[in-house]
Amino acid sequence: FNGIVQEGAGVYQTTTTKGRRQSTATAFLSPAKHRENLQILTEAPVSKLLVEDKLVTGVVIRSIAGERVVLANKEIILSAGSVLSPAILMRSGIGDGNTLKKSGVKVVHCLPGVGNNLQDHLSCTLYTKSKCRIPYGISLPALPKLAWWMVDYLIRRIGLFASNIMECGG
Repeated sequence: FNGIVQEGAGVYQTTTTKGRRQSTATAFLSPAKHRENLQILTEAPVSKLLVEDKLVTGVVIRSIAGERVVLANKEIILSAGSVLSPAILMRSGIGDGNTLKKSGVKVVHCLPGVGNNLQDHLSCTLYTKSKCRIPYGISLPALPKLAWWMVDYLIRRIGLFASNIMECGG
């Protein structure tokens, strides 16, 4: 799903641990929050990257107190998602030179692919009515099975309640 070719089918990648969905903060930041070389700032969105000789040296963040510069000794990881990451790069002067110039942004590094080729994940959910009680669904006859699935989830963190319901796609 995250490769060069977007056509095909497969199991969705999720941040799930022991049958529970997790945010990226819980899955990736919490285990590392006690590291001495990591400082986590919340409620401080990045305005732009500071670039010197095509090397990012820091970031400008906004908070209630105003703008603040945060410098890095070694590296910066930009991980703001498929929409905000290109927006931050482009505000920083990294992107298609013509687009940046038209927007009044000084070109720091001409990189035409930034902000291009974003593809949405189209989906279509199908519902069906069936007399068969094998698939999961909500009905009075299904209550014993649903109760068992709940117990199974509480004890072993597996089964229907550990699912994101949309297990795979194509």
